[in-house]
Amino acid sequence: MIRLARILGKNLWWMAATALLAFFSHGAGLALVAVAAYLIAKASTVQSSADLALAITGVRAFATFKVVNRYVERYVGHLATFRSLTRLRTWFFDRISRVPVPSFARATRGGLLEAISTDVDTLSSFPLRAAVPPVVAAMTVAAGAILLGWIDPVLAVPLVVGSGAAALGLAAISRWVVGPTSADLARTRAEMSTGTVEMLDGIEDLVAAGREDLLADRLDAFDTREATQILKLSTLRAISKSLVLVIAAATAITAFAIAVPMVTASTIDPLLLAVIPLVCIAAFEAVEPLTAAAEELQASRVAMLQLDSLTAVVEPGVSNLVRPPATPTAVTFHDVSFAHQGGPPLLDHLSLEIEGGSHVGITGANGSGKSTLVELLLGWHQPARGKITIGTVDVGEAHPAEVAALVGVVLQPDHVFDSTVADNLLLADAEATAASMMDALSSMDLCDTAETDVLARPTGADGSSLSGGERQRLMAARALLTEAPVLVLDETLAQVDPATARKVMGAIRERRRGLTTVFISHETGKLVDLDRVVDMGSINEAGNARQGSTPSSQ
Repeated sequence: MIRLARILGKNLWWMAATALLAFFSHGAGLALVAVAAYLIAKASTVQSSADLALAITGVRAFATFKVVNRYVERYVGHLATFRSLTRLRTWFFDRISRVPVPSFARATRGGLLEAISTDVDTLSSFPLRAAVPPVVAAMTVAAGAILLGWIDPVLAVPLVVGSGAAALGLAAISRWVVGPTSADLARTRAEMSTGTVEMLDGIEDLVAAGREDLLADRLDAFDTREATQILKLSTLRAISKSLVLVIAAATAITAFAIAVPMVTASTIDPLLLAVIPLVCIAAFEAVEPLTAAAEELQASRVAMLQLDSLTAVVEPGVSNLVRPPATPTAVTFHDVSFAHQGGPPLLDHLSLEIEGGSHVGITGANGSGKSTLVELLLGWHQPARGKITIGTVDVGEAHPAEVAALVGVVLQPDHVFDSTVADNLLLADAEATAASMMDALSSMDLCDTAETDVLARPTGADGSSLSGGERQRLMAARALLTEAPVLVLDETLAQVDPATARKVMGAIRERRRGLTTVFISHETGKLVDLDRVVDMGSINEAGNARQGSTPSSQ
């Protein structure tokens, strides 16, 4: 958990404060028990309550201090946990946002949901629930041992030995029994999230096919499996707590048995006889939380492993680069070859030069490598040979953030967030004005410039309240606001009729005059009035883009 400590950084001081306050609470409990026991014993031997005034005052003081301190401890502990949660969520988002898109895309939505909602929460609770209790238990047992040792050093031995045995027993149960069960439960819940999200994504198809029972059966199977594991875990928890209670009782009885001969021999005050076993029991109140702490430790280990599995491919480097000024930027593929692992070659000795400031169309049949060309340009894959440059930047050697600053892209699976049109446009430029957003929408034929409420229009989940063509054009408008030196539009007009496509393409060319723009489409008829149209089929056959290029239709 050293890595977790590094992530939390200065938040660990809040945890240290929580541990100290928790020790004060248990220490006050020890003092309260000791003074109260002494008070009761002494009350039977005195005639006047005045002789008990100091003890009564002590009981009141320690009781009041414990209640007030417990409140402060809980307040500081929760504040520390929420601060840790904020730091961990920020850390996780920072890491996951820099994961290469192909690796990120392989993660299921349910797995990501489980990571964000459960694994991060588990780690945020680790310091308070797993790290603080052992420290508090050690300090409390030490305080109890010192108190008993003040009466007689021998009396401290049963408490030290008993608490040590309880701690070792809990550690063994956690390591060999509770830990694996807790890990199994965490995996079951992760699988449940993944399966449920997948089924809910396709609920319309399930209903249409009359197979809602598939979702019900899967949920029932997960629920049964989870309930079995929870029952097993609860049983183990009960056994662990019972173990602590048995050892606490044995410790108290042993200390009492050792003290009785001392009272008989008049080596200790008889009034302290009741204090000794009660102090042992009070000290074990700090040992009992070790049961949950041991389980929390195992759960945190599983959570960290699952988060690492999602972000293991992250490489350090710069981030949040400012997009460079929009200038004519050339794109060049130098003798590039590429094939997916175990698959046939998609690109073979491809050479393609897109001049800076030109508007170029790329066409070809499905599977000809159009989208692969974009993924290579974005650095999502590395070619088997050759290199790709954007201006003077070598994509293979550049940080992904640097490439993202140079290239704006609209892909077929791009996401529309369930908010408003304005919110989706502001993703491209957080400082965009209403006028600039309306201008971009107007360019995409999504509104009339006189409209004022279009920016507040709800988009629905992933653009569900928009038509297919409107959704694509909204993403294109979002890309236009970035004013990237290079803009790639992959099948952006696939669901737009030819007349609207011609109008939209004309608006894009006008807005990006002098900037490099690449239109990708399998419909050659929509790639009109461009500087050049490249046929991927001709490239693959000839291995040279210039041989595969044709003038666009006028």
